Amino acid sequence: MTDPKLRVLISSEQIQNRIRELGEKISHDYPGNNLHMIGILKGAVFFMTDLARAMKRDVFIDFMGISTYGKGKTSSGEVKVTKVHEVVGEGTRIHGEVVDREAVRSFFPAFTLDLEGRVKEASCGCPHFRRSGLREGPCEHMLALRLAYARQRAAEEALRQTPEGRKLIRAETRSYVRREASGQEQVYRVSLDGQVVAVEWGPRLGEPRRQKLWFDTDAEARAAYFARLESLSSEGYIDAASQLV
Repeated sequence: MTDPKLRVLISSEQIQNRIRELGEKISHDYPGNNLHMIGILKGAVFFMTDLARAMKRDVFIDFMGISTYGKGKTSSGEVKVTKVHEVVGEGTRIHGEVVDREAVRSFFPAFTLDLEGRVKEASCGCPHFRRSGLREGPCEHMLALRLAYARQRAAEEALRQTPEGRKLIRAETRSYVRREASGQEQVYRVSLDGQVVAVEWGPRLGEPRRQKLWFDTDAEARAAYFARLESLSSEGYIDAASQLV
């Protein structure tokens, strides 16, 4: 650091310790098959290099550049999330529309985010995707759609954390996951539907146990629903929805 007026908020040692933790976690979560790391130029170069060194497995590294639609600093297009469909046991299917005014046309990217946040079963009508699919990484329209979806989810999540936002929720399903020391994943699926709270739980690959609770009012069911979610979080379970953005 050359400017004496600047104050260090996070030390280089803290950053390197966190990178080592991420490398160990990725190596543990993805022990086999090919692992591809794709960084956004140019800011990710040094982080990607350090992260690759911290992994205890072989990885493939590639980079891609992204920009706004058009030549200016502001986007010349519009990105809309048109449909979100939760696929039980698989993940979330997301459809969108990207209006590219430079190309004078719209593209309609779609993809599935699996339960670990990875992109699969993607489609887009742009030349990049038609030429190489996902072999060279997601196209710019998929990246734009995923960013729009992440922003939408962040806004929804911020609202549902407030008393006013929770009052608007009458039907919702959340899945919580915890990895045991044995490597097996335990999954809790909690659903709110009016005056009913339904719970499914058990190992990911096993037969789940089920329970249904009926309440006199929507408010009582909603309170019980959020109390169950908070209890799972305190027990070390992770909201699977938070990993999909």
